Amino acid sequence: DAVVAVSRWMAEDLRRRVPALAGTRLEAIPNAADIGRVRATVEGTARPIEGPYAVFAGKLARNKGARALVDVARMARLKIPLVVIGDGPERGLLEQAAAAGVADIRIQGWLERDAVFRWLHHAAFMVFPSGWHEPLSRVLIEASALGVPTAAMDTGGTSDILVHDETGLLSRSVEALAADVARLADDAELRAR
Repeated sequence: DAVVAVSRWMAEDLRRRVPALAGTRLEAIPNAADIGRVRATVEGTARPIEGPYAVFAGKLARNKGARALVDVARMARLKIPLVVIGDGPERGLLEQAAAAGVADIRIQGWLERDAVFRWLHHAAFMVFPSGWHEPLSRVLIEASALGVPTAAMDTGGTSDILVHDETGLLSRSVEALAADVARLADDAELRAR
């Protein structure tokens, strides 16, 4: 009776790419997240490190923005650590950037979901540099459930989760993302809002 997509963007993309769907009902039903469980997992947990930090969680691959993350950290002139949770083919690039002093990049590797929630919960903000059309990012949904301020690339279904300047900051270029990261890093009132 209908074709279901995980975001409005995905539904529109399907309609554009598959002409045979012209007369088909397309519905957007977002990925589900157990918000109560996510929040309960972090309740009363200790900070993983002292002081504020920014966080990235995801596969360390080009399409997920691992390469852009290095440029964003450099251009934003981050004065707090950037904790990177994940693994993948571009891990070496991030390790080289950390060793070269581009920023205080601390790579945690791949972690269990509950540990990721803990890092997200205590983060000053999250950076989401994904360069591909995300259908609907689960990590963005979970970070939003935890109230984590987020600077993200406006790709795919990301705007189904974040509303620019209300529930997050959305950018369309690496330079704009770096400016948004610098804004979040420097503005505690904006992060709280």
